[in-house]
Amino acid sequence: MKIKTLEQYKEQQLELERQEQARRNFMGDSYRPLVKENDMKIPTFEEYKQLAWRDRLRVRAYMKSQGLKPYHARTGEPSPLTGRPRPDRQGRGTFPARPHIWRSGPDEVRHDQYIAWARARSQAMFRGEDFELTYEDYTLIWADQWHNRGRQGYSMVMTRRDLEKGWTLDNTCLMERLQHIRRVGELRKLGYTRV
Repeated sequence: MKIKTLEQYKEQQLELERQEQARRNFMGDSYRPLVKENDMKIPTFEEYKQLAWRDRLRVRAYMKSQGLKPYHARTGEPSPLTGRPRPDRQGRGTFPARPHIWRSGPDEVRHDQYIAWARARSQAMFRGEDFELTYEDYTLIWADQWHNRGRQGYSMVMTRRDLEKGWTLDNTCLMERLQHIRRVGELRKLGYTRV
C-alpha cells in the first residue's frame, strides 16, 4: 500500500502497533518482537535461537544478502552445506560419500550397479512386471558393458527379449538404445500398449 498523505501514514503505523499488541497478547511470556528489515542487525547465535522461525528466515536472508553464511541450526557455526558440490561428486549432492554403510561394499562401481539394480527392480514392480534378477545376475549381465551405459543412441540399455515375460536371466539382454527405441516403436504400431 502506497502512502499518499500523513494521515494514511499515521493510520498504517497504528495498524502495525495494533497487530504487534495482538501478537504480544496472544503469545504471552514467549513473545519476541518481530525483526523488521529496515532496522535489522545480525544477532548472536544465542539471540538467533530465541527468534521465531519467520524471523530466523528473515535473518538468514539478510545475512545472505550481506555475503555472510547463515548459522547452522545446531552448532552455531556457518552452515557447512552452502557452496558448490565437490567436483569429484558432481551431481551427487554436497555430502561426502559414506562407503562404510553401502550394502555393496566400498567400491563405487559396485555401488552404482547396486543403485541401478534397485531402481530397475522398483520400476518393474511399479509397472506390475515380474523381476527375478538378483544383484549378482544384474552384474553378470552388465559385466563388460557397464561403462557403455548412457542416454546417447549408441549407449547400451537392458531390455527383455519377450515383453510378455518377466525380467529373468534368460529373458534379459543388452542392446543399443537407438535399436531399442525403434523396436518399441514398431511394437506400439502393432498394438502393444505396455512396452
